Amino acid sequence: MDWRSQMSLPSKKSRLQKSSDTTMLIAFFDNYDIIHTELVPADQTVMKITFYEQVLKRLLKASAVFDQSCT
Repeated sequence: MDWRSQMSLPSKKSRLQKSSDTTMLIAFFDNYDIIHTELVPADQTVMKITFYEQVLKRLLKASAVFDQSCT
């Protein structure tokens, strides 16, 4: 029972909702800087070998481009 006057509006009920905006970031870095970052899709698990293998291939490509630009 709420303490209120008879003319006031009924109180609104609040609900807790679980957030669906969860994001995972994979970051590779060396002693000086971040080399490569990737956002993991919401429905993807990192432990799948195929996904992780694709991430590592993209890391190799990114590091090759980085090495060429530094020389």
